[in-house]
Amino acid sequence: MALTNSERRGIIALADAVAGAAACTIAFAIHPGRLHSLPHFEPFLFGAAWVVSLFVTEGYGQLIPTSRTQSAVAVIRAIPLTVAFVIADFFFRPYVINRTVIVPFW
Repeated sequence: MALTNSERRGIIALADAVAGAAACTIAFAIHPGRLHSLPHFEPFLFGAAWVVSLFVTEGYGQLIPTSRTQSAVAVIRAIPLTVAFVIADFFFRPYVINRTVIVPFW
């Protein structure tokens, strides 16, 4: 049974969300800063921001599954939007993410 294009794009979006969550977790493991632990839902939030950015920049458009050039352009266009979402998240929830940086434990 062959997948339709919409099913294929849904699977790609799910894989992108998992990849975004994994990237957030790996980045925290490499450089945790002053945080003792990563908030549990933060990787999922980052993965969701990545998928939303790809939807906004037509990352799941009609030609994406077949054209590597269009896929690369969509990813390049989605990166600044994802960064903007993550920065907005940082300032919307300041005491969750950066509380240990603002008020260090003595």
